[in-house]
Amino acid sequence: MVIQKLVLENPGGADKKHLKEAVESFLYELVKNGQVWESQWVLAWEGDTLMGYIKTPAVEAVMPQHHSQSVTSLQREVEEIAEAPIKWVEIENHNSQDVEWHQEEYLYLFTHCFDDSSPLCAGSNGKPIPLYSLELGSKLTHELVNWMTTYKTLDSLWLNSGPLEMDAYKQIAGIKSQFYKDTKTLQLQLEDALSKPVFYYLLRYWGRSDNEFDRLCPSCGGQWLIDESIDTDLFFKFNFKCDDCRLVAHIADSYDDERKARTGEYQQRS
Repeated sequence: MVIQKLVLENPGGADKKHLKEAVESFLYELVKNGQVWESQWVLAWEGDTLMGYIKTPAVEAVMPQHHSQSVTSLQREVEEIAEAPIKWVEIENHNSQDVEWHQEEYLYLFTHCFDDSSPLCAGSNGKPIPLYSLELGSKLTHELVNWMTTYKTLDSLWLNSGPLEMDAYKQIAGIKSQFYKDTKTLQLQLEDALSKPVFYYLLRYWGRSDNEFDRLCPSCGGQWLIDESIDTDLFFKFNFKCDDCRLVAHIADSYDDERKARTGEYQQRS
């Protein structure tokens, strides 16, 4: 993650509210294009200069060569209103190294309600892959960002333990849900675009204490155990992986209510 400061002067004396709204629209489009991490920023005026601190995947993420047509159009609109160019200043750089996703054996989809990075991760080390670097095109990038937003909403509903707890859990941890069906469609689109296997991390919170490692792939019923002794403190080290169904998973976290363990388990078709 890189924190960058957006700086926009206003030498033409444009209406500050109107200009700020135009910049907000520009930033939201950057989020949709995978160039900015989430929409958590604060814009403020200092005299006649508008400034904001923005989380980006990399320093070059906001460069024009990565813009979609809509981002380019909105940037042009902002700069015409302000009569000045948008400037970016690097403030903090927490990136250790770039993710060379082309070298990965496979990628996987995962996010959570506290995540503000990318939902597509490298199979070898779990690092989120900046969406702008994938060159997926606007439509598919937007669909991937929308998928992330939906997952985070469902995850939040589950963690809040309210009346929708189990409904939300079944959406992200089961294979009969509409969300799972939508995920499979997205996986196929990503594989076609990237020429790379794309797996889905299937959440498993409730499990069975006596035979958790014996469970079958919930989709095809095949054997999918990789290794019981894998150190799952490293998230990207999975206990289960089904190459045919493009699923990865860990063993369960809780065994206090095995009635709920049915979600995410293989059900024999009658």
